Amino acid sequence: MLYFTESCGGVGKCRAATPDRRSPLFGICRPFGTPLGTLHWNQCVFPADQSWIKGAIGAPLLFCFIICVHVLFMWTRRMHGSIPIYTKRFLDMIILKARKAYLLPPADASNTQILYVLIFICLGLFFPGIIQVSNHLYMRSMSHSISQTAKTTRQMR
Repeated sequence: MLYFTESCGGVGKCRAATPDRRSPLFGICRPFGTPLGTLHWNQCVFPADQSWIKGAIGAPLLFCFIICVHVLFMWTRRMHGSIPIYTKRFLDMIILKARKAYLLPPADASNTQILYVLIFICLGLFFPGIIQVSNHLYMRSMSHSISQTAKTTRQMR
């Protein structure tokens, strides 16, 4: 059962609306541009300017971010000397813990063999998709050539 509800009390851009008022009942309701702004579907007046919210939220967040970066910078200078030294120590600690948990290979492992294994795994994962795509393209070209042959045969008769 369709209800003919009027958008904007009958003075909107599109008259008949669906019962949920999400779209026009018929046709396409294009945006209506004016020098003041653009009215979209079911908008009767221009919305209020909300740009002040970006500044009201963004400025305190930026201030907090600057304070946190400053505190981190001062802490690393006091405890480790500089940020690059702290970063190197932190990464070395992460790598050492990952090796102890057997998440990374030992330090004396052969990286070329690990690379070969990773390439083999990636090829194993991608190979079925490659075969399927190439088979699809082959079948498409075959159907095209069959249709061309049939068309040529009909023209010869």
